[in-house]
Amino acid sequence: MCQFKNLRKLVGALVVSAATVSGAMVNSATACDPACHFQWVTTFEYRTEKFVEWVVEFDDYGCKHRVPVVKYRTFKVPVRKYVKFCIG
Repeated sequence: MCQFKNLRKLVGALVVSAATVSGAMVNSATACDPACHFQWVTTFEYRTEKFVEWVVEFDDYGCKHRVPVVKYRTFKVPVRKYVKFCIG
């Protein structure tokens, strides 16, 4: 009975060590890829902003009134991103 327990522990230890070695081999293969590198790249995004412009309008009697008009403007903004480049 004692030998059966030792054999069971030995098989369990072999399974754990084999899984650890195979996991380390998979991780090292993907972590060290010489064909890929990371680099900072500047890209541009378009953003829209709402603003209020005051306009002079005339009513039916010819009197001037300042009226707020909501308008939108679109502008280009530089954005820096960290991008992965792979060759091949």
